[in-house]
Amino acid sequence: MRSFNWEYEFDPVFPIYIFPYTVVGSRDSMHWHRYHEIGLCTGGSGKFVYLNKVYPIRPGDIFISNNYESHVATSDSDQDTQFLFLIFLPSIISAPGSQAVDSQYLRFLQYNPLSFQNCIPAGDPAAVQLGALIRRAYQIYTAQQEFYQMELDILLRQILLTLTQARNAPENTSHVPKQNPKIAQAQEYINDHYTGKLTIRQVADHLELNESYFRHLFKEETRISFKAYVTLLRLSHAQKLLIASDRSIYEIIQEVGYSNISQFYKLFKLNFDQTPAEYRRRYRRSDTNPSLS
Repeated sequence: MRSFNWEYEFDPVFPIYIFPYTVVGSRDSMHWHRYHEIGLCTGGSGKFVYLNKVYPIRPGDIFISNNYESHVATSDSDQDTQFLFLIFLPSIISAPGSQAVDSQYLRFLQYNPLSFQNCIPAGDPAAVQLGALIRRAYQIYTAQQEFYQMELDILLRQILLTLTQARNAPENTSHVPKQNPKIAQAQEYINDHYTGKLTIRQVADHLELNESYFRHLFKEETRISFKAYVTLLRLSHAQKLLIASDRSIYEIIQEVGYSNISQFYKLFKLNFDQTPAEYRRRYRRSDTNPSLS
C-alpha cells in the first residue's frame, strides 16, 4: 500500500503552490507529505480524518496539516467536496541564515499530533480572516503579475501569523528544526508497510540505524512513540473505511493490518470509547466533532 503521495515539484527559489482540489468519496488514501498544508473548504461536506481525530467538513472550515501527521479527507456520499489548498516548504519562510523572527512563523506547525486541533471551524472569526487571505493568495498566484512573489510572501506571513494567534502559540525565538531526513525515510517506509507485519527493528534495519537510537529519535522528532504511531495509522485507516465505505468490519480489520480481531476491538474501544459498529453509526448520522483524543 502506497500512503506517501501528493508530491509536487516546487520551485526551489519560491516553494509555494496554491490550487483547487475536489475530494470524491473515499478515493484518496491516508497520506502524509514533506510540506505544510493549509486547506480551505469551498464547497460540499464530508469528514477529515487525522491520526486520532475526525472533523466534519463544511464550507469555510480551515484545516492545518504539517509535514508529519497522516490524514485524509472524504466527501459525503451524495456530493463531492471542494478545497483550496495552500502548500509550502518551510524554507520559503525560514531558511539557514534568515532572521530569528522568521522561525516563529512555523513554530505552531511543530505540534503534538495527539492533542493539536487541526480544524478552525467556519464560524470562528479566524477562519473568516484566513479564508479571505487564502482566496486572495490564490488570485495573486494564478495571475502572477509583476511583484506577485512579494505579495504572496506577505500574505503567507499574514496567514501564518493569524494561525499562530488562533492557536495561542507561545512566542519563542528558538530555531525551528528541519525534519531529520532519517525520520522522513522512516515515515515513508512505515506508511507503505503499516498494513502488514511491521516491527521497529524492521524499520531501523531499513534505515541502517541502531534500534534503540531509532526508537529515541523517532519519538523526539514526531512527539509520538513508534508503536503508538503505527497503531494510530491503522486505526485512522479503519476510521476512514468505517465512515466512507460499506465494507464489513471484519474486512476492514484485515485491510488495516490486524489478524487478531479481539486486539483490534480492544484498541479501538480504548482510543475511541466505542465499538467500530457504534463509531460507524455515530459518524454517519452526526456532524458533530466529539473529542477523540
